[in-house]
Amino acid sequence: MASFLMPSHLRSRNQQYLRFLVMCTLLWGSLEAFLLAWWVSFPYLSGMAQGLSSVGVTALVSAINGGLKRVGDRCFDLPKDLTTEVQVFALLPSFLFSTSLIAQSKSIAVLLLLALLDAGKALAMACISFAELVALYEAAENSEEPQDGQDHALRGGQSNCCGSINHKASVRKKLESVRAVLHKLRAFISSVEEMTAQQLREMHISSSDARQYGHFARSLSLLVTVELFETAVPVIYLMMSILLTSAPFGANRQYFLIFSDEEYAGAQGTLGLVWALLIELGVYLGLQVALLALTGVSFWEVTSVVIRQDFIYWSSLLVGAFQLWFVVLVEHGGCWFVLKWLRNALA
Repeated sequence: MASFLMPSHLRSRNQQYLRFLVMCTLLWGSLEAFLLAWWVSFPYLSGMAQGLSSVGVTALVSAINGGLKRVGDRCFDLPKDLTTEVQVFALLPSFLFSTSLIAQSKSIAVLLLLALLDAGKALAMACISFAELVALYEAAENSEEPQDGQDHALRGGQSNCCGSINHKASVRKKLESVRAVLHKLRAFISSVEEMTAQQLREMHISSSDARQYGHFARSLSLLVTVELFETAVPVIYLMMSILLTSAPFGANRQYFLIFSDEEYAGAQGTLGLVWALLIELGVYLGLQVALLALTGVSFWEVTSVVIRQDFIYWSSLLVGAFQLWFVVLVEHGGCWFVLKWLRNALA
């Protein structure tokens, strides 16, 4: 009913977003089938093949996220905020698959590689978001500069003769833009911290600044969410691994395909999960130090805000991903027999 009460252009935008989500869901289903095939064959690969396949799967997930963002922007004319937020959905199952394979790693190098690749997803998202923020700043600055057609043509002719010089100048200009963005964020945050609630309500900023600050806030919220998931997944696996290898609950281990293997009964599975958790905590502390030094923003405070306001929504998605995961991998889910047969065939 609400869609009929909206203006026509809003209805069209909602329909486009719905079509985009249907396409994403189909693609994610295909991705999960591929990840299942990788998960089934992983214990029977050599150490080198395990490492190469881990890098390849991470590259595949990144390529799918990047492709979805471009398709949503060019084919569906959706805002970048929506297409960026959708990327989080593809990361959840990849965390579940890669973390569950830590115990099947044939060397400590592969184990650490899996943990580092998962941790690198949040860092890659942070770098991409900051590059987009710098691009917004440069677009706003260029729009304010007066344009002269003759000077522009003259500069174009000079660029053909002095390509290397222009390349160095562009790199220097990019670094200046990065420093300007960081300085702008620090100045804005320090001024906001000294304002009262009334002053914040009466504050006026330009539309370009509003887009930049809004992009920074949304990107920071998504980064916190991804980092929380990256930390929560090994914690959940570690809790289940300890419970299903203990005396009271050890008999239930046979009903979980990922915990029925003897590797999880030994020290390798627990040790690998501890390493993964320590790496994630190290990344979290690194982000806290870097953000506080570069922008004046406390990653810890942003995390508390996200948990208080937005994490209910994102945690519901994580619960849904876990339910789908265990439907596949628990014996009573219906797919357990097929996966067990495939593993026995590869053994």
